[in-house]
Amino acid sequence: GRLWQCQLQLQSICDVFVDSGQTWTAQMTDANRNWNSVAIAGDGSLFVAAAVSDSTNAAGGLIYTSTSPYSTWTRRDSNRQWSSVIANYDGSYLLATAGYANVLDGIYTSTDKGVSWTRHLPDANWMASAMNRDSTNLVALAYHGTIYTSFDSNKTWYQCSAAGGHTWWTGCMQ
Repeated sequence: GRLWQCQLQLQSICDVFVDSGQTWTAQMTDANRNWNSVAIAGDGSLFVAAAVSDSTNAAGGLIYTSTSPYSTWTRRDSNRQWSSVIANYDGSYLLATAGYANVLDGIYTSTDKGVSWTRHLPDANWMASAMNRDSTNLVALAYHGTIYTSFDSNKTWYQCSAAGGHTWWTGCMQ
């Protein structure tokens, strides 16, 4: 299987291997990027990487997509401090969170493999997100405890907890 190793919060190196860890190849080494998240569609058709900052873009981080870990990576949405990104099984639906440190932002979705993004939910320090295989059930976690869920593919969001009390760094869904 494919595994990714990113030196999060460090330099520009994102390594990928497809041979059970025998060989590693550095990707996107042209600039300093502080990677926060990577995602691979379950069927292997889309690779997504999100940076909280990127030296090629003074205004903030970027999201990159590729159809192969070794092919060209395409710059997508920018000027945000991306904290997480996830993909559904076929890569047709992406969910990303933005907001980091003292920068408040939102939840973003893409239904065209990362070409365009739509903003959702109120400003917060969004840290993590999760979804099920067919992207009908979604969850978004904020740093200071707020949890939102959607059970209808992003049509309706429900606040499940008030801010405060917990610090969320990651989430998962089966």
